[in-house]
Parts: sequence; C-alpha cells; structure tokens
Amino acid sequence: MEPRDQTHLTSRAVLSHIGWSALRSWGERFTTLAVFIILTRLLAPDQIGALAFLMAIIGVFQVAADGALSEWLVRCADSTRLQQVTIFTLQGLIGIGLALAIAISGLWWAPAAIGRTDAATINAVLTLAIPLGALTKVPEAILRRRFGFKQLAYRSFAVFAVGGAVGIGCALAGLGIWSLVIKQVLETAGALFFTLLAARWRPGIGFAFGRIKEAIRYALAVFGSWIFEAVSLRADSLIVGAVLGTSALGFYSIALRIFQVMIELFIAVISRVSISHFAELARRSSDELSAFYVRMYEGSTRLFAPMIAVFAAVAPLIVPLVFGAKWAAAAAPLQALCFIPLCTTAVCLAYPTVLATGKPEYAMHLNIVAAIVTVVGATVGAAFGLTGAAIGVASRMLVVTPMAFFLVSRVAKVSVRQHVLSAGPAVLEAGAGLAVALVIGVVVASWPPLMRLMVEGIGGLAAAYGVLWLVLGAAARAHMIGTIRRLAGGGA
Repeated sequence: MEPRDQTHLTSRAVLSHIGWSALRSWGERFTTLAVFIILTRLLAPDQIGALAFLMAIIGVFQVAADGALSEWLVRCADSTRLQQVTIFTLQGLIGIGLALAIAISGLWWAPAAIGRTDAATINAVLTLAIPLGALTKVPEAILRRRFGFKQLAYRSFAVFAVGGAVGIGCALAGLGIWSLVIKQVLETAGALFFTLLAARWRPGIGFAFGRIKEAIRYALAVFGSWIFEAVSLRADSLIVGAVLGTSALGFYSIALRIFQVMIELFIAVISRVSISHFAELARRSSDELSAFYVRMYEGSTRLFAPMIAVFAAVAPLIVPLVFGAKWAAAAAPLQALCFIPLCTTAVCLAYPTVLATGKPEYAMHLNIVAAIVTVVGATVGAAFGLTGAAIGVASRMLVVTPMAFFLVSRVAKVSVRQHVLSAGPAVLEAGAGLAVALVIGVVVASWPPLMRLMVEGIGGLAAAYGVLWLVLGAAARAHMIGTIRRLAGGGA
C-alpha cells in the first residue's frame, strides 16, 4: 500500500519541507562542490571546459527527455499505478531515442567541437545520462507529491558522495576527463536506483491512454517552457566554448558552478518546495496564495540578497583560496554573475506560482524571453572576453525580473508596485553590505588573503543585517520580527 499524500498544510509543515529540500540541495551542492574543487586541482581548464561543453548540449536534450509528464503527477492527487507506469515507459522510450540520436550525430560534430580524438566516445557514454535521468522523474514526482523531501535528501547525499569518491579516484589514477565522465554517469544511475527504493515504487512497462491525455496536454503546455529554460541556462556555456574555446569555458565553468551553488543554497530550494504548496493553496483560496507568496518573497529576498552581495565583494579572494591560483581568472565573471541571484528570488517564485494557478504558458513566455536575452547577451559579451560574456548573461535579469513581477500580478494579485516595495529593504541591506565589504577590502589590502576574507565577509554581513535594525527604527524591526513569526508559527 502506497503512503497517503499529505495535503493538509501549515506554515510549520512548509518550513519542514523547505528544510529537508534545503538539506537535499545543500548536501548535494556541497558534496559536488567539494568533489569539483578537488578535481579542478587535478585536471586542466581545457578538460573541465570540454566536459562542460558536451554537458551543455546533452543537458538540453535531457530536459526534452524528462518532458513534463512526470510533473503532472505532482499536481494530480489521484493518479493510478498504470498511469504512472505509462509515463515511466514513455519517458524511457523518449530518452533512449534522444540518446541514440546524439550519440550517432556526435560522430561528426563532437571532435570538432572540443578538439579531442576521443570526443565521439566521450559524448556517446555521456548520453547514457539522458534515459537514466528521464526514468528517475516518475518515482521522484511520486515522492514530491507525498512531500518526501527527507528521502530525496538522503538519496542525493548518498549518490553524490559515492559518485564523487569514484570520480576523484579515477582522476588520481590519471584518467583525466574520463574521471568526470564516469562520475556523471554513475551519479545518474545511482539517482535512479535510490529514488526507486525511497519511493517504494516498482518500475514497469505499460500503456493507458485514458487520463494520460490530460497529462500530455499539461506536458505540452509546460514542455516549451522547460526547453527554453534549458536553453537560457546552457546557451552561455555553448557560446563561451564556441567563441572563446574550451580553456576559457573551463574558467567560466568555475564561476558558473559557484553561481549555481548560490542559486541552490539561497533561492531554488524555496522554488522547488513551493510548487507543491502553492498548488494546494491555489485550490483553497487565491487570497491565501497571494498572502503566502508575499511572505515568501519578502522573507527570502531580505535573507538572501545581502549574502550574495557580500559574496560578490569577496569573490576575488575566494576563488584562488578554494580552487587554486591557476583559476583566479574565474573571479571577475563570478562577480558579474552574482547580479543574477540578487534578482532571482522573484523569478524562482514566479514559476511555481503560475504553474500552480494553471498558467503554464506564462512560464513559457518568461523562459522564451530569458533564452533570447541570454543568447544575445552572451554573444555580444563574448566579443569582449570572458567577463564580458558573464556581464551579458547577467544583464538578462534587467528584462526577466520586471516580466516576472508582471506575470505574478496577473495570477496572484500581487502588484508590480508591491514587489518593488517589498524588495526595497533587501536592496538597502545588500547595498550596505557590499559597500562596507569593499571599504574594508581597501583598508586591509595588505593582509593575508584568508584573514582579509574573514574580515571583509563578517564586516559586510554585519553591516547588511544590522542596517535595518539600527537605522530604520522600531517599525521596521517590528515588521521584520512579525514576518519571521508568521512564517514560523502562523497559519498557512
């Protein structure tokens, strides 16, 4: 007998699910980052860049294989096993077909793309991740529907710990880029195995085209959004690799990896949990959804924006200390990319909001614009070098963020003006933290790097989180405390 769905929501339940989702994301990101740090000290920039280029291509097709059929299971309260098996079968077949297409076509394009004689073989092995990843989505959706974020957290830690250990061992054995390839495929296969165990769901092959038509309609509506989102997230790597070469892409990959960790640690975890809760709130009351959205947006923005701003200030110290002096050139593009997380809270919350309210086409519109602006920005910026490409990519948020405000105002009764006013205190905090960290950096410029990092970071964060408390008075302090209390103990 399968576990019952937990559909009764309280703020404490939301925070519990966010906590486990955060543990999953943080454990996954910290584990992979630790492994990546070790591998960057063992491998050359062109090897890191070559794999990044291939994975950018495969990643887009992996999204296509994942489709959005499994996402329908998260929204559907009463799916049957036969429907689940049908979606599992369809995604597996699509994944196998796409993997074969990329592997065969790679015989021609892969060697020229990354300049290696074994490029076609590397590409063919990496395509195994496409069907394996697609098959993982159904049991993962079942767990998400049950709010099984605890099990997903355990799975992620186990998979990436084992995969990372194997990857490091292969690198120490002198396998070079193949250590990254083996790690990637092993992690994808492990994710499928452990997710099936956690969900207590037996895979099978079958077809039931009754209610599945509803899932297909939903998938077609969401699919375009996912594809354009995949393009917006990976086009920059393809453009940097094609224009500036795989070595430059290696440096860009360092900046991008750290940027992705920030997104996961600070923002995306909230978005991942929100889709399940927002869907439930949308069924109950649009007013409840709007009120909860505002609390989530305001609280997450004020918490995360200062951290990211201070991180941008100390990035030139962090990169060489963590990855080694040979990667110091990744610091400048990382600082440029830090502008994206400062604006991403609104965008990350906009996606689950429009999906939960039955407007997947809005998500697609947002992703289309993001993809177009990313391609244009990266192409124009790459003409000015690596940092120029990063600035061009980051500039997309000047377009995407106002659009996210507008789309949310259409479905959740949260106006653009309300978004701007809610973000105002966070911008002030972030500005204060950034300014103080930069000033301290000038004062202690002659100090050892590690000591500078500690002093600049602590000083910047203290300024960021202290500015409202010390400057804006009792009303602002009361509002901040009230927001925290509502999130922690109030009703949903």
